[in-house]
Amino acid sequence: MSIVKQKYGRLVAKVYAGDFGVNQAAEVGGLVAAAIAITAGVATQGDQVGQAIATFFTDKLS
Repeated sequence: MSIVKQKYGRLVAKVYAGDFGVNQAAEVGGLVAAAIAITAGVATQGDQVGQAIATFFTDKLS
């Protein structure tokens, strides 16, 4: 029974620490991939974003 308690305690500590056994390089790779995907998504809407900002400032300054 004490072995089960020890294993459970280690599992709880890993969960609280955020360590699920994932390699740090894999985590960084995932963050880089997410950043690229977000940048690509925003870049495709660049003209619309620019027009919205220009319209906002034109309206406020007029």
